[in-house]
Amino acid sequence: MRVAMISVHACPLAVLGGPQSGGLNLYVRQLAQELGRLGIEVDVFTRAENYVAPKVVKMGRNVRVVHLRAGPRRHFSPKKIFPYLPEFLQSAQSFMQDEGRHYDLIHAHYWLSAWVGQRLAKNWQVPLVCMFHTLGRRKNEIAREEAELEPPVRIEVEEETIKSADRIIAATMEEKRELVVSYKAVSRRVEIIPPGVNLLLFYPRGRQLARKKLGVKFNGKIILFVGRLDPVKRIETLLEAVALLPKLPKGDFCLFIIGGKVSKKDSQMSIFRKLTANLGIGSRVRFLGSQSQKRVALYYCASDIFVLPSAYESFGLSALEAMASGVAVIASRVGGLPFLVDDGRTGFLFPAGNQQALRKKLEALLRNEKLRERLGRNAAIEAVSYSWQAVARKILVIYQSLVKVDIINK
Repeated sequence: MRVAMISVHACPLAVLGGPQSGGLNLYVRQLAQELGRLGIEVDVFTRAENYVAPKVVKMGRNVRVVHLRAGPRRHFSPKKIFPYLPEFLQSAQSFMQDEGRHYDLIHAHYWLSAWVGQRLAKNWQVPLVCMFHTLGRRKNEIAREEAELEPPVRIEVEEETIKSADRIIAATMEEKRELVVSYKAVSRRVEIIPPGVNLLLFYPRGRQLARKKLGVKFNGKIILFVGRLDPVKRIETLLEAVALLPKLPKGDFCLFIIGGKVSKKDSQMSIFRKLTANLGIGSRVRFLGSQSQKRVALYYCASDIFVLPSAYESFGLSALEAMASGVAVIASRVGGLPFLVDDGRTGFLFPAGNQQALRKKLEALLRNEKLRERLGRNAAIEAVSYSWQAVARKILVIYQSLVKVDIINK
Protein backbone atom coordinates (compact mmCIF):
# COMPACT_ATOMS: atom_id res chain seq x y z
CA MET A 1 0.00 0.00 0.00
CA ARG A 2 1.20 3.52 -0.80
CA VAL A 3 -0.02 6.49 1.27
CA ALA A 4 0.22 10.22 0.56
CA MET A 5 0.40 11.91 3.97
CA ILE A 6 -0.32 15.65 3.84
CA SER A 7 1.19 17.92 6.51
CA VAL A 8 1.32 21.34 4.88
CA HIS A 9 2.66 23.49 7.73
CA ALA A 10 4.18 20.88 10.07
CA CYS A 11 7.29 19.33 8.61
CA PRO A 12 8.18 16.07 10.40
CA LEU A 13 11.87 16.95 10.07
CA ALA A 14 11.55 20.24 12.01
CA VAL A 15 13.31 20.78 15.34
CA LEU A 16 10.66 20.43 18.03
CA GLY A 17 9.83 23.35 20.26
CA GLY A 18 10.41 25.95 17.53
CA PRO A 19 7.98 28.80 16.79
CA GLN A 20 5.42 26.53 15.12
CA SER A 21 6.75 23.02 15.67
CA GLY A 22 5.54 20.66 18.34
CA GLY A 23 3.10 17.82 18.81
CA LEU A 24 1.78 17.77 15.23
CA ASN A 25 5.27 17.54 13.70
CA LEU A 26 6.09 14.73 16.11
CA TYR A 27 2.83 12.90 15.42
CA VAL A 28 3.37 12.90 11.65
CA ARG A 29 7.01 11.80 12.03
CA GLN A 30 6.32 8.91 14.39
CA LEU A 31 3.20 7.65 12.58
CA ALA A 32 4.90 7.72 9.17
CA GLN A 33 7.96 5.90 10.48
CA GLU A 34 5.91 3.19 12.20
CA LEU A 35 3.77 2.67 9.08
CA GLY A 36 6.99 2.38 7.10
CA ARG A 37 8.21 -0.35 9.44
CA LEU A 38 4.94 -2.18 8.80
CA GLY A 39 5.73 -2.20 5.07
CA ILE A 40 3.59 0.76 4.01
CA GLU A 41 5.18 3.21 1.56
CA VAL A 42 4.58 6.75 2.86
CA ASP A 43 5.35 10.07 1.17
CA VAL A 44 4.85 13.02 3.53
CA PHE A 45 4.07 16.19 1.57
CA THR A 46 5.00 19.41 3.40
CA ARG A 47 5.69 23.03 2.46
CA ALA A 48 9.25 24.00 1.51
CA GLU A 49 10.41 26.69 3.95
CA ASN A 50 13.94 27.22 2.63
CA TYR A 51 16.22 26.60 -0.34
CA VAL A 52 18.64 24.40 1.62
CA ALA A 53 16.61 21.23 2.25
CA PRO A 54 16.51 18.74 -0.65
CA LYS A 55 13.13 18.30 -2.32
CA VAL A 56 12.95 14.65 -1.27
CA VAL A 57 14.43 13.41 2.02
CA LYS A 58 14.40 9.79 3.17
CA MET A 59 13.07 9.60 6.74
CA GLY A 60 13.32 5.90 7.40
CA ARG A 61 12.31 2.59 5.90
CA ASN A 62 9.68 3.18 3.16
CA VAL A 63 9.21 6.82 4.22
CA ARG A 64 10.10 10.01 2.34
CA VAL A 65 9.47 13.70 3.09
CA VAL A 66 8.64 15.71 -0.04
CA HIS A 67 9.10 19.50 0.17
CA LEU A 68 6.66 21.28 -2.14
CA ARG A 69 6.69 24.89 -3.23
CA ALA A 70 3.83 26.99 -1.84
CA GLY A 71 4.58 30.67 -1.41
CA PRO A 72 7.85 32.24 -0.20
CA ARG A 73 10.45 29.77 1.03
CA ARG A 74 10.48 30.99 4.62
CA HIS A 75 8.60 30.21 7.79
CA PHE A 76 5.40 32.08 8.56
CA SER A 77 2.25 31.56 10.60
CA PRO A 78 -0.19 28.81 9.50
CA LYS A 79 -2.88 31.52 9.37
CA LYS A 80 -1.05 33.07 6.40
CA ILE A 81 -0.61 29.86 4.39
CA PHE A 82 -4.14 29.40 3.02
CA PRO A 83 -3.69 31.65 -0.07
CA TYR A 84 -0.76 29.44 -1.15
CA LEU A 85 -2.62 26.12 -0.95
CA PRO A 86 -3.55 26.06 -4.68
CA GLU A 87 0.18 26.21 -5.46
CA PHE A 88 0.83 23.40 -2.96
CA LEU A 89 -1.93 21.34 -4.62
CA GLN A 90 -0.43 21.88 -8.07
CA SER A 91 3.04 20.99 -6.77
CA ALA A 92 1.70 17.71 -5.39
CA GLN A 93 -0.01 16.89 -8.67
CA SER A 94 3.17 17.63 -10.62
CA PHE A 95 5.30 15.49 -8.29
CA MET A 96 2.98 12.53 -8.77
CA GLN A 97 3.00 12.94 -12.55
CA ASP A 98 6.79 13.41 -12.76
CA GLU A 99 7.41 10.26 -10.73
CA GLY A 100 4.61 8.26 -12.34
CA ARG A 101 3.46 7.50 -8.83
CA HIS A 102 0.07 6.23 -7.69
CA TYR A 103 -1.27 6.48 -4.13
CA ASP A 104 -3.90 4.19 -2.61
CA LEU A 105 -5.01 6.59 0.12
CA ILE A 106 -4.53 10.15 1.43
CA HIS A 107 -4.10 10.96 5.12
CA ALA A 108 -4.34 14.69 5.87
CA HIS A 109 -3.31 16.36 9.13
CA TYR A 110 -4.81 19.71 10.24
CA TRP A 111 -7.32 21.86 8.32
CA LEU A 112 -4.81 23.28 5.81
CA SER A 113 -3.85 19.76 4.77
CA ALA A 114 -7.54 18.79 4.72
CA TRP A 115 -8.20 21.42 2.03
CA VAL A 116 -5.47 19.87 -0.12
CA GLY A 117 -6.49 16.34 0.78
CA GLN A 118 -10.09 16.84 -0.33
CA ARG A 119 -9.02 17.93 -3.81
CA LEU A 120 -6.33 15.30 -4.26
CA ALA A 121 -8.71 12.55 -3.15
CA LYS A 122 -11.25 13.70 -5.72
CA ASN A 123 -8.65 14.02 -8.50
CA TRP A 124 -6.95 10.71 -7.73
CA GLN A 125 -10.18 8.87 -6.85
CA VAL A 126 -8.82 7.48 -3.58
CA PRO A 127 -10.11 7.43 0.03
CA LEU A 128 -9.40 10.35 2.38
CA VAL A 129 -8.56 10.01 6.08
CA CYS A 130 -8.22 13.18 8.15
CA MET A 131 -7.11 14.13 11.66
CA PHE A 132 -7.56 17.77 12.65
CA HIS A 133 -5.47 17.69 15.87
CA THR A 134 -7.21 20.93 16.97
CA LEU A 135 -10.59 22.36 15.98
CA GLY A 136 -11.20 25.96 14.92
CA ARG A 137 -14.50 26.38 16.77
CA ARG A 138 -12.98 25.18 20.03
CA LYS A 139 -9.99 27.49 19.68
CA ASN A 140 -12.29 30.45 19.04
CA GLU A 141 -14.21 29.66 22.22
CA ILE A 142 -11.10 30.13 24.34
CA ALA A 143 -9.59 33.07 22.40
CA ARG A 144 -9.03 36.14 24.60
CA GLU A 145 -8.45 38.68 21.85
CA GLU A 146 -9.08 39.11 18.14
CA ALA A 147 -5.54 38.11 17.15
CA GLU A 148 -6.10 34.65 18.64
CA LEU A 149 -9.27 33.97 16.61
CA GLU A 150 -9.17 31.41 13.81
CA PRO A 151 -10.32 32.65 10.36
CA PRO A 152 -13.85 31.74 9.16
CA VAL A 153 -12.33 29.82 6.24
CA ARG A 154 -10.86 27.32 8.71
CA ILE A 155 -14.33 26.46 10.04
CA GLU A 156 -15.63 26.13 6.47
CA VAL A 157 -12.82 23.75 5.48
CA GLU A 158 -13.32 21.66 8.61
CA GLU A 159 -17.05 21.38 7.90
CA GLU A 160 -16.48 20.45 4.25
CA THR A 161 -13.88 17.83 5.16
CA ILE A 162 -16.06 16.25 7.83
CA LYS A 163 -18.78 15.79 5.21
CA SER A 164 -16.50 14.37 2.50
CA ALA A 165 -13.78 12.40 4.31
CA ASP A 166 -14.09 8.63 4.45
CA ARG A 167 -12.80 8.58 8.03
CA ILE A 168 -11.99 11.18 10.69
CA ILE A 169 -9.56 10.19 13.44
CA ALA A 170 -10.17 11.72 16.88
CA ALA A 171 -7.68 11.51 19.73
CA THR A 172 -10.28 11.08 22.48
CA MET A 173 -13.99 10.55 23.11
CA GLU A 174 -14.20 14.26 23.98
CA GLU A 175 -12.88 15.22 20.54
CA LYS A 176 -15.32 12.84 18.87
CA ARG A 177 -18.14 14.45 20.85
CA GLU A 178 -17.07 17.90 19.61
CA LEU A 179 -16.97 16.64 16.02
CA VAL A 180 -20.45 15.11 16.27
CA VAL A 181 -22.11 17.91 18.27
CA SER A 182 -20.41 21.04 16.89
CA TYR A 183 -19.69 19.87 13.33
CA LYS A 184 -22.49 17.33 12.78
CA ALA A 185 -20.03 14.56 11.96
CA VAL A 186 -21.49 11.08 11.31
CA SER A 187 -20.53 9.16 14.43
CA ARG A 188 -19.71 5.86 12.66
CA ARG A 189 -17.16 7.62 10.44
CA VAL A 190 -15.18 8.98 13.42
CA GLU A 191 -12.59 6.58 14.87
CA ILE A 192 -10.98 7.21 18.28
CA ILE A 193 -7.24 6.48 18.21
CA PRO A 194 -5.09 8.32 20.80
CA PRO A 195 -1.57 9.43 19.78
CA GLY A 196 1.40 7.39 20.95
CA VAL A 197 4.73 7.81 22.67
CA ASN A 198 8.19 6.53 21.75
CA LEU A 199 8.86 4.18 24.67
CA LEU A 200 12.43 3.57 23.49
CA LEU A 201 13.18 7.26 24.01
CA PHE A 202 10.85 8.26 26.84
CA TYR A 203 11.23 5.99 29.87
CA PRO A 204 12.17 6.41 33.57
CA ARG A 205 15.85 6.81 34.38
CA GLY A 206 17.88 8.25 37.23
CA ARG A 207 17.23 11.94 37.93
CA GLN A 208 20.79 12.75 38.93
CA LEU A 209 22.22 10.84 35.97
CA ALA A 210 19.96 12.76 33.58
CA ARG A 211 21.04 16.08 35.12
CA LYS A 212 24.69 15.09 34.82
CA LYS A 213 24.28 14.21 31.12
CA LEU A 214 22.59 17.57 30.50
CA GLY A 215 25.17 19.51 32.48
CA VAL A 216 22.50 20.76 34.91
CA LYS A 217 24.19 21.61 38.19
CA PHE A 218 21.01 22.76 39.97
CA ASN A 219 20.37 20.54 43.02
CA GLY A 220 16.83 21.63 43.88
CA LYS A 221 13.52 20.47 42.48
CA ILE A 222 12.81 21.18 38.81
CA ILE A 223 9.39 22.08 37.43
CA LEU A 224 9.28 21.59 33.65
CA PHE A 225 7.21 22.89 30.73
CA VAL A 226 7.74 21.64 27.17
CA GLY A 227 5.88 23.10 24.20
CA ARG A 228 5.43 25.99 21.79
CA LEU A 229 5.34 29.48 23.31
CA ASP A 230 1.83 29.90 21.97
CA PRO A 231 -0.96 31.87 23.71
CA VAL A 232 -3.10 28.72 23.89
CA LYS A 233 -0.47 27.11 26.15
CA ARG A 234 -1.18 29.73 28.86
CA ILE A 235 2.41 29.80 30.10
CA GLU A 236 1.57 32.97 32.01
CA THR A 237 -0.70 30.88 34.26
CA LEU A 238 2.30 28.72 35.19
CA LEU A 239 4.55 31.75 35.80
CA GLU A 240 1.92 33.41 37.99
CA ALA A 241 1.38 30.20 39.97
CA VAL A 242 5.13 29.91 40.58
CA ALA A 243 5.14 33.50 41.82
CA LEU A 244 2.37 32.61 44.30
CA LEU A 245 4.34 29.76 45.86
CA PRO A 246 5.46 30.44 49.43
CA LYS A 247 8.97 31.75 49.99
CA LEU A 248 10.81 28.47 50.08
CA PRO A 249 14.59 28.37 50.64
CA LYS A 250 16.62 29.79 47.75
CA GLY A 251 17.57 27.09 45.30
CA ASP A 252 14.74 24.83 46.48
CA PHE A 253 13.04 24.78 43.08
CA CYS A 254 13.37 26.18 39.58
CA LEU A 255 11.10 26.32 36.50
CA PHE A 256 12.62 25.17 33.20
CA ILE A 257 10.76 26.21 30.03
CA ILE A 258 11.63 24.35 26.82
CA GLY A 259 10.32 25.81 23.55
CA GLY A 260 10.55 28.90 21.36
CA LYS A 261 13.62 30.97 20.62
CA VAL A 262 15.95 32.20 23.36
CA SER A 263 16.72 35.29 21.22
CA LYS A 264 15.74 38.61 22.80
CA LYS A 265 14.28 39.61 19.42
CA ASP A 266 11.57 36.93 19.68
CA SER A 267 8.37 38.77 20.62
CA GLN A 268 6.72 35.91 22.52
CA MET A 269 9.88 35.17 24.50
CA SER A 270 10.21 38.87 25.34
CA ILE A 271 6.68 38.91 26.74
CA PHE A 272 7.39 36.00 29.07
CA ARG A 273 10.77 37.38 30.14
CA LYS A 274 9.14 40.68 31.02
CA LEU A 275 6.36 38.94 32.95
CA THR A 276 8.92 36.85 34.80
CA ALA A 277 10.80 39.99 35.84
CA ASN A 278 7.60 41.79 36.89
CA LEU A 279 6.58 38.82 39.02
CA GLY A 280 9.97 38.83 40.73
CA ILE A 281 10.83 35.23 39.83
CA GLY A 282 13.70 35.84 37.42
CA SER A 283 16.09 33.73 39.53
CA ARG A 284 13.66 30.81 39.51
CA VAL A 285 12.98 30.57 35.75
CA ARG A 286 15.23 29.34 32.95
CA PHE A 287 14.20 29.69 29.30
CA LEU A 288 16.01 26.94 27.39
CA GLY A 289 14.59 27.43 23.88
CA SER A 290 13.96 24.51 21.53
CA GLN A 291 15.83 21.25 22.19
CA SER A 292 16.41 18.00 20.36
CA GLN A 293 14.11 15.10 21.22
CA LYS A 294 16.95 13.23 22.90
CA ARG A 295 17.68 16.18 25.19
CA VAL A 296 13.99 16.72 25.90
CA ALA A 297 13.79 13.07 27.01
CA LEU A 298 16.63 13.73 29.46
CA TYR A 299 14.99 16.93 30.73
CA TYR A 300 11.82 15.00 31.57
CA CYS A 301 13.88 12.55 33.63
CA ALA A 302 15.87 15.36 35.24
CA SER A 303 12.65 17.00 36.44
CA ASP A 304 10.47 16.43 39.48
CA ILE A 305 7.20 17.87 38.15
CA PHE A 306 5.86 18.47 34.64
CA VAL A 307 3.16 21.10 34.05
CA LEU A 308 0.92 21.61 31.00
CA PRO A 309 -1.33 24.65 31.75
CA SER A 310 -2.99 24.92 28.30
CA ALA A 311 -6.40 26.44 27.66
CA TYR A 312 -6.97 23.78 24.98
CA GLU A 313 -5.28 20.48 24.13
CA SER A 314 -6.91 17.93 21.86
CA PHE A 315 -4.67 15.35 23.58
CA GLY A 316 -1.39 16.57 25.11
CA LEU A 317 1.60 14.66 23.72
CA SER A 318 4.13 16.36 26.00
CA ALA A 319 2.12 15.25 29.05
CA LEU A 320 2.20 11.67 27.75
CA GLU A 321 5.98 11.87 27.21
CA ALA A 322 6.42 13.12 30.78
CA MET A 323 4.25 10.28 32.09
CA ALA A 324 6.26 7.71 30.14
CA SER A 325 9.39 9.20 31.72
CA GLY A 326 8.01 8.60 35.21
CA VAL A 327 7.39 12.24 36.08
CA ALA A 328 4.47 13.54 38.17
CA VAL A 329 2.21 15.58 35.84
CA ILE A 330 -0.03 18.56 36.55
CA ALA A 331 -2.32 19.48 33.64
CA SER A 332 -5.30 21.72 33.03
CA ARG A 333 -8.70 20.05 32.92
CA VAL A 334 -9.35 20.71 29.21
CA GLY A 335 -9.79 18.78 25.96
CA GLY A 336 -8.09 15.39 25.99
CA LEU A 337 -6.02 15.92 29.15
CA PRO A 338 -8.63 14.47 31.55
CA PHE A 339 -8.71 11.43 29.24
CA LEU A 340 -4.94 11.08 29.59
CA VAL A 341 -4.25 12.12 33.21
CA ASP A 342 -6.08 10.18 35.92
CA ASP A 343 -6.50 12.86 38.60
CA GLY A 344 -4.90 11.74 41.85
CA ARG A 345 -3.48 8.51 40.41
CA THR A 346 -1.14 9.39 37.51
CA GLY A 347 -1.08 13.15 38.10
CA PHE A 348 -3.20 16.14 39.02
CA LEU A 349 -5.72 18.22 37.06
CA PHE A 350 -6.65 21.84 37.74
CA PRO A 351 -9.13 24.34 36.22
CA ALA A 352 -7.47 26.06 33.24
CA GLY A 353 -6.33 29.60 34.01
CA ASN A 354 -6.67 29.19 37.80
CA GLN A 355 -3.28 30.22 39.19
CA GLN A 356 -4.26 29.54 42.81
CA ALA A 357 -5.41 26.00 42.04
CA LEU A 358 -2.18 25.31 40.14
CA ARG A 359 -0.15 26.81 42.98
CA LYS A 360 -1.79 24.41 45.47
CA LYS A 361 -0.99 21.38 43.29
CA LEU A 362 2.60 22.54 42.80
CA GLU A 363 3.09 23.14 46.53
CA ALA A 364 1.65 19.73 47.40
CA LEU A 365 4.10 17.98 45.08
CA LEU A 366 7.10 20.14 45.97
CA ARG A 367 6.62 19.29 49.67
CA ASN A 368 5.82 15.58 49.29
CA GLU A 369 8.47 13.40 47.67
CA LYS A 370 6.56 10.15 48.24
CA LEU A 371 3.50 11.57 46.47
CA ARG A 372 5.63 12.69 43.51
CA GLU A 373 7.22 9.27 43.21
CA ARG A 374 3.89 7.43 43.48
CA LEU A 375 2.26 9.53 40.75
CA GLY A 376 5.35 9.14 38.56
CA ARG A 377 5.40 5.35 38.92
CA ASN A 378 1.70 5.06 38.12
CA ALA A 379 2.09 7.39 35.12
CA ALA A 380 4.94 5.34 33.65
CA ILE A 381 2.89 2.13 33.93
CA GLU A 382 -0.13 3.80 32.29
CA ALA A 383 1.97 5.18 29.40
CA VAL A 384 3.12 1.72 28.29
CA SER A 385 -0.25 1.16 26.59
CA TYR A 386 0.35 4.19 24.30
CA SER A 387 3.05 2.78 22.02
CA TRP A 388 3.37 4.17 18.48
CA GLN A 389 3.45 0.60 17.18
CA ALA A 390 -0.07 0.05 18.54
CA VAL A 391 -1.27 3.38 17.08
CA ALA A 392 0.11 2.57 13.62
CA ARG A 393 -1.52 -0.86 13.60
CA LYS A 394 -4.92 0.61 14.48
CA ILE A 395 -4.63 3.23 11.74
CA LEU A 396 -3.45 0.60 9.26
CA VAL A 397 -6.66 -1.35 9.93
CA ILE A 398 -8.63 1.75 8.86
CA TYR A 399 -6.47 2.16 5.74
CA GLN A 400 -6.92 -1.46 4.72
CA SER A 401 -10.71 -1.36 5.17
CA LEU A 402 -11.01 1.80 3.03
CA VAL A 403 -8.65 0.67 0.28
CA LYS A 404 -10.44 -2.68 0.08
CA VAL A 405 -13.81 -0.96 -0.18
CA ASP A 406 -12.44 1.47 -2.76
CA ILE A 407 -11.13 -1.37 -4.92
CA ILE A 408 -14.48 -3.16 -4.75
CA ASN A 409 -16.34 0.04 -5.74
CA LYS A 410 -14.06 0.53 -8.74
